[in-house]
Amino acid sequence: MTIALFEALNEVKDTLPGPLKITAWPGGECNRLFQIQSPSQQVALRLNHSEVPSLGVDRRREINILLNLSNEPWSPKLIAACPRWQLCHWAPGEAAPSGEAADLESLTLALQQVHHHRPQGEPLNVALQVQHLLTHAKPLPAHIHTFLLDQCQAYSFVKQPVLCHHDWHPGNLRVSGPEWTLLDWEFAAAGDPAMDLAGVCLGFDLSEPQATVLADNLGISEPRLREAQCLMSALAMVWYRANPRLAGAASTSAEQWYEDWSQIS
Repeated sequence: MTIALFEALNEVKDTLPGPLKITAWPGGECNRLFQIQSPSQQVALRLNHSEVPSLGVDRRREINILLNLSNEPWSPKLIAACPRWQLCHWAPGEAAPSGEAADLESLTLALQQVHHHRPQGEPLNVALQVQHLLTHAKPLPAHIHTFLLDQCQAYSFVKQPVLCHHDWHPGNLRVSGPEWTLLDWEFAAAGDPAMDLAGVCLGFDLSEPQATVLADNLGISEPRLREAQCLMSALAMVWYRANPRLAGAASTSAEQWYEDWSQIS
């Protein structure tokens, strides 16, 4: 048992009277997740990564969003939290299907229900977030750096931001029959719904026809989606360059990102 886990368990001991069964849960690139079974309940304890600047997260903003979403059936139910850890009720179910098996109707509904909210607080502009992460990342080749900054500067932030999750992928969307829960709200903020759609396309490995269906369902134009896909894929690329220890085999290289987008931007 790690020191961080021991300290967190000591701080929530009144909430979780023992005996406890603790299971390290696979997945999660920047945090550690544990499933904890007590005699009365099953919870998820997330130990937060400490390098907040290079991750681009706001722990206080996440907590406020979860508190404001407490009545939504698809939001994690927060028990307690601090900058170092977060304790929620365990969300049952399986990871949502992706690729050709993705349920576009359910994804549309999930996006619409999340975007229905208008959160308070500082919005998250993905173009500015990319530029922020660049200051913590391994330098890009000059031509890629210039091209990326041009894309960021050409982007206009939406006039009416909505609640956006900004980290859609099957591991964060748990499905149990007709019920679903959207997990890990670290990057959530008021934002551009096109960026959330682009994040779904990227995280769920959707084809171009699938992306077009979702865009039509949400009333987002093809040019706006393409712009968002360019910037959201850049955000993922730069995030891994700012956190090289967390970069997996699937992370996109700067050269691949440039090859993908320089011909169509």
